[in-house]
Amino acid sequence: RHLRGVIQTNFAWRTCGDGDWLDRDGIPVENNQSYTNFIQCLPRQMYVDATAFLNDSDWNKEWKGWVLDTTAYLEILGYFVSIISLLGSIFIFTFFKSLWTQEKRIHLHLYLGMFIQVFIRLMLYLEQRNTMNFTRVERIEMALSAWRGFSETEIVCHLTIILLEYSKTVMFHWMFIEGIHLNNILVVNVFLTNSDRNQNIYLFVGWLLPVLSVGVWSLSSWSTIYSQCWYGYNHEIYYWIVEGPRLFILMLNFVFLLNILRMLYTRKETGSTQDYSFVRSSIKVTIVLQPLLGISNILQIVDSPYDAGLVYFTFWSFSTSFLASFQGFFASIFYCFCNRDVHNVVKSYVRKQLFQRRYMEGVPRTESVRTRHSRVDRSQLFQEREPEHSSWSPRGRSVRLTSQPILADLSSARVNHHMERITEETML
Repeated sequence: RHLRGVIQTNFAWRTCGDGDWLDRDGIPVENNQSYTNFIQCLPRQMYVDATAFLNDSDWNKEWKGWVLDTTAYLEILGYFVSIISLLGSIFIFTFFKSLWTQEKRIHLHLYLGMFIQVFIRLMLYLEQRNTMNFTRVERIEMALSAWRGFSETEIVCHLTIILLEYSKTVMFHWMFIEGIHLNNILVVNVFLTNSDRNQNIYLFVGWLLPVLSVGVWSLSSWSTIYSQCWYGYNHEIYYWIVEGPRLFILMLNFVFLLNILRMLYTRKETGSTQDYSFVRSSIKVTIVLQPLLGISNILQIVDSPYDAGLVYFTFWSFSTSFLASFQGFFASIFYCFCNRDVHNVVKSYVRKQLFQRRYMEGVPRTESVRTRHSRVDRSQLFQEREPEHSSWSPRGRSVRLTSQPILADLSSARVNHHMERITEETML
């Protein structure tokens, strides 16, 4: 009953020989230490993966086990670094009001969705690794005791899984909004005529629309999955209720990326030098936009090669674990910590605080507060200068919120200027 992933409505079995129980290889065992086969009690995909793993050679099983353990620690490190980075980005975009442009607000909501998803996943990983270090006696004592972790409490565990899938879907929806926003700026002028209405649409798509797919999936899982804490739920067919829309979003974002690269290509002249420059610029744009559009997540959705060869299995495990766990870190680096607008605002704030401290230290102590305020208009003296937003790039500039369309009357030369900024500012 306390084994994770076991479907309690199915049956496990073991083989009895000539008065003795047999192990996996059909050899009699002593001291009643029999071998019980739970394969039929696992979900179908887990059964296929477990069968392929058990039928593999001992050396391959040992290597794959090492890869799984190593990537688990890699993911814990990546999620921890992402949490710290996302907290810093959320604080910066929330504290400095001059950064509340439409582009930065979309980044902020994406960071919030990433943070919730990363925090829950890190919490699950830490408890899982802690439980794996328990001995058999400690696990039995924990099962018999009154204390239960959140993964051992059914209702709490189910709600945690639902919140995890909801935050993950929210993250993908805001990635889709990022793709729409990029496409609107560089290609067509859609949803840019009314910023307030535009923001309301984005909020609905980003936070409310995921409730529909996650709610349907939750009801389906509640009535069809009988394993503890819905263990192995991502191998069930009903999981495509939430995974299908995510895959569709990533495919749309991939189309947006190709469209951006097409716009970059149209402004390049023919010639070997220009072709080389285009290839280099395309690689930079793809790397910088990847954390924002989340295209690398396709590898985790469409393929799980647990029964593949060692080379491909090792490459897939390390690459997907690294990209998924450090995704929040790279998104914070490219679009917050390396952003020119953020640099200008933070520098302006630091200069204002330093100047204010020097001014306060330079005022004689005998002067009253009213005299100090009457001599200097501090509201003008310490007024924060907002950064200019004359153009846009994936890392540098923002789109100012105005009541008029931004690109409605842009000429082809102006669009080329935007594409030049993309090529230049993708340099770290």
